[in-house]
Amino acid sequence: LSTDHWLVIQYVLDYYAERKTVPAAVRIGRAARLRPRQLYELFPAGAVKTVFRMAGLDRRHDLPEPASKLLLN
Repeated sequence: LSTDHWLVIQYVLDYYAERKTVPAAVRIGRAARLRPRQLYELFPAGAVKTVFRMAGLDRRHDLPEPASKLLLN
């Protein structure tokens, strides 16, 4: 992995550690000073999904539960 890969991964880990939520792709790109195209060139299989997986995070945990599930409890 290149230096840019590690910068992106470290940013995601630091952001999560501080805020207990995962950053949006726009924030990731801005923090690493990468344009969206550059971000997707680094992670061609899907920038956000790949970065989260490589950082050991799962973006699904950050999404709210469906309203129907909340209403049943």
